Amino acid sequence: MARSRRKPERIRWALLAAPLIALVAAFATLVLDRENGLVSLIVLQERVRTTDERVFELKTERVKLAEQARRLRFDPLEIETVARGVLGMVRPDEVVVQLNEDVAAAP
Repeated sequence: MARSRRKPERIRWALLAAPLIALVAAFATLVLDRENGLVSLIVLQERVRTTDERVFELKTERVKLAEQARRLRFDPLEIETVARGVLGMVRPDEVVVQLNEDVAAAP
């Protein structure tokens, strides 16, 4: 009679083990599949995060550039600052004195 009890017990374990093995295999496939698995999902999420950060940086830079462009159109002091600093322009009545770096650095 002990044998008859063991056989249904083995069948029960086999019936439980088969779906468990299938579930583990499906989970392993889901995790390890490079194209459609969790790894690719994590990589894509990281790309989205870095892309969102870059978009934010570019929007911030765009706002700064728009403000700079507005100042260059309408602010005479900004126009003069750029003309002198970037373009090296001077007013007609000013005298330009250029010093060598050696002379400027001497005490």
